[in-house]
Amino acid sequence: MSNTRKPDGDIKHVPSVYDDGADARGANSGRAADSAADPMTDPVTGWLVVIDGPGKGRVLELGQGENSVGRENQRVTLDFGDEQISRSNHAIITYRPKEKAFYIQQGPGTNLVYVNNGPILSPTPIEPMSRIALGATTLIFVPLCGEYFSWDK
Repeated sequence: MSNTRKPDGDIKHVPSVYDDGADARGANSGRAADSAADPMTDPVTGWLVVIDGPGKGRVLELGQGENSVGRENQRVTLDFGDEQISRSNHAIITYRPKEKAFYIQQGPGTNLVYVNNGPILSPTPIEPMSRIALGATTLIFVPLCGEYFSWDK
């Protein structure tokens, strides 16, 4: 839902394109509403956009620190039906404010993570617009924070 102001000054709620179970910000529509995962109250630092596979066209928020990526109860939950994605910690995307940099690493499971067609075998810096492959799903990494902007001034 989004808010708009009626002519009489009252606020009314207007359905938005994200009224499919998304949270109030609308961006992390892949996150389970009642999960025990971090509700991500810190400011958004970037996004993952699903460009291929189940969930194509969906957008998921990244926050500061570690962002666990998996199918169930993760900070970034990809619960769109790709059973090749691990339930928890398939990958971890970290934003380090002091360095104004993002890193990606493989989770503890056996399912691999690929960035721009190369496997991730250790924590690796991730560049804007990189393609991340998890199972049958491909994502594009879109940063907000970095060289030109940071919530930490």
